[in-house]
Amino acid sequence: MATIKDVARLAGVGTGTVSRALSGKGSVSADTRRKIEAAISSLSYRPSSIAQSLSNRKSGIIGVLLPHFGAGFYEKVLAVIEAELRAHGKYFVVATSASADDDSFDFLLSRDCDGILLFVSDARDRQIRALERKFETIAVVNRIVPGLEEKCFAADHVAGGRIAARALIESGRTRFAMISGPALRDDSLLRRKGFTEELAASGLSLADELVVEGDFRNEGGWTGCRALLARGLPFDALFCANDAMATGAMGCLAEAGLSVPGDVAVIGYDNLPYTRYLVPPLSTVDGEISETVRNAARHLLQHCYGVETENTHVLTPHFIARASHGAP
Repeated sequence: MATIKDVARLAGVGTGTVSRALSGKGSVSADTRRKIEAAISSLSYRPSSIAQSLSNRKSGIIGVLLPHFGAGFYEKVLAVIEAELRAHGKYFVVATSASADDDSFDFLLSRDCDGILLFVSDARDRQIRALERKFETIAVVNRIVPGLEEKCFAADHVAGGRIAARALIESGRTRFAMISGPALRDDSLLRRKGFTEELAASGLSLADELVVEGDFRNEGGWTGCRALLARGLPFDALFCANDAMATGAMGCLAEAGLSVPGDVAVIGYDNLPYTRYLVPPLSTVDGEISETVRNAARHLLQHCYGVETENTHVLTPHFIARASHGAP
């Protein structure tokens, strides 16, 4: 007896595409639908009556697409999603893909997800638009895609960068360095933009030679800080585009015999729970990721299940002042 996998293989598409064609959930091009129908006819495939009846009902499952399962940041993200969905008797299934590839997305569709929450850091806007055309019930986290604003939820990362710069200026620092995130990441670019704009507003600057690209991981903070020190240019303030890199950078500074905040003030971004327990405790910009994810989950609860909610699409970060950025 033929299966849905046999149909997908013969039609040259994913099982998620076949599932959408059969259930009517999401969009399938006319050409692809013809290929699927031809494969169904050739294989004499017949969906079970149970599967057909289920296709017209809600599964109670939301798909979540993450870049990876890294500890810390995404642990916090998943905890918020679980709490919000479970409060309404719903569940979620997770796939990973930094670039929003079709295979991971189709995997979630093949699980009959009612909606999909996208946290795809390295995807281009056009890729996200393509996914939305394939399946309309999505919520995009941590970026605003032009044309899909009503389905997007993010912090004002420019404001977050400004907040970090202002805190360092007010602590009496004058020579600034930065470990940014990956060069093509929107959130990294926006944080740097806000940081440099706030410095410029006070007649200060961030020299290109004192900016290194990191990877949003502890190791990237360590190697980035080591690269900055190797350049031999003095700096007394360091803004890291996330807490993981700030943690690595503080370790590198300690190994180099430099004190925080005595020699170098350090500020991170994200306000991850462990940062209050570092030595010294890390000052950080809270990018409101928990509230951002909560709003995205509520958007899907509203559109998939009719749950009445009020959603905020762009949230304003705030500063968490601890010991790592104090006066020299």
